[in-house]
Amino acid sequence: CSAKPSIPGVAVPTSPGLTGSGQYLSSIDGSTKVSQIGATKVEAAESVPIDWDAIVNDGAITPTFDVPANGTGFPDAAWFAANPTAWPTIIVRNGPENETEFTLPNFGRGLLIVFGALRLNGNSAGWNGLILVGGHLRSNGSNEVQGGTITGLNVKLGYNVQDNDVNELNGTKKYLYNSCHISSALNGSGGGSLRPYQSTFANSFPTY
Repeated sequence: CSAKPSIPGVAVPTSPGLTGSGQYLSSIDGSTKVSQIGATKVEAAESVPIDWDAIVNDGAITPTFDVPANGTGFPDAAWFAANPTAWPTIIVRNGPENETEFTLPNFGRGLLIVFGALRLNGNSAGWNGLILVGGHLRSNGSNEVQGGTITGLNVKLGYNVQDNDVNELNGTKKYLYNSCHISSALNGSGGGSLRPYQSTFANSFPTY
């Protein structure tokens, strides 16, 4: 997997856009630090080429692990350690209707599909691969994602989605685009219809 050119670090709609301190904004990397992908949340959602309705309502993706809202059956750190070459597909069914917030319990890799909201807490959680989130993302403490992160996909289904909350004052967050990890996550996606797009970036909305 070869290195790709520098690309935008964050993609958001114009409204509500991205807010944060100068230090936070200066930490964003990429050929263009922030890319606008529509004037509103709805326009941003329409610009993301993922058939979220098919994934949520029609079973378009067959998961390796099918996890209920309470997190039962999510692969633990021991499973990932025992399967170092595995890039599983994990669906967490905590939404979109009656959405709850799922807290990632440990480090992992693969294709993580969360129908509701997702929280990453402190040093206890991180991810290599692709994360698709129907609701908002909340990041608290120091954590790292290498691959791609797309949030707010429930806008495609007509739901209102809260703004993401990446708390810059509490720990260091690293959301790093890695095309190799994305490719590995999609190639291990259990026969799903997702495919990597060349020179794409980590889309995140309504805010990142």
